[in-house]
Amino acid sequence: FQEYKPKVNSKMSVEKLSLLSPAEDNNESDASFSHLSRDQDPDLEDRGNAGKSHSEVDVLPLPSAKRYHLFVSYSAEDKEDANKICEHMERRFKMKCMNFERDFVPGKSIDDNIADEMQKSVKVLLILSPNYIQSHWCVIEAREACQLSFKGLSDVNVIPLLLRSVEKELPPFLRSFVYIDAQKELDVPAKIYDAYLNPGKR
Repeated sequence: FQEYKPKVNSKMSVEKLSLLSPAEDNNESDASFSHLSRDQDPDLEDRGNAGKSHSEVDVLPLPSAKRYHLFVSYSAEDKEDANKICEHMERRFKMKCMNFERDFVPGKSIDDNIADEMQKSVKVLLILSPNYIQSHWCVIEAREACQLSFKGLSDVNVIPLLLRSVEKELPPFLRSFVYIDAQKELDVPAKIYDAYLNPGKR
């Protein structure tokens, strides 16, 4: 289980999860976050969007069989951070996120919701934390995403994000993935976007 490290110019380290660009949000509620605008980090400019501000980022096309760019898998105890991540992926990068609290179909079983909505998503963002690996349904989602990727049954790819350090050992099927460490990144949504566009690159 390795840390995902896309190229960045800055060598600054941060102790807290950084979600917002300073140009986009100056609310007091986000005062605890360290900020770095994606516009200030040229190595994170995606192909086709070089030099553009967040408001000018092109909408990423979805394959015909897909409804979402990201299936966001997270523990209910981490929903505040997960909802912020979804908000910024959708607002800053114009990506469609599958958030179970909003998008699961009422009346359908949880198992069927997971399987069906994951099949409609290009990639799966796993927001890992101590709460996550202790959650029965989160582990089921993570296993389903890994099985889809490993078996080549779809084009689903996994993007693991380590929200907080996990003391308990990770399930074996998650240990081989490169991950993003949210505690070390200056702009977490930008790293997720970069990982979406350039999977497997450091």
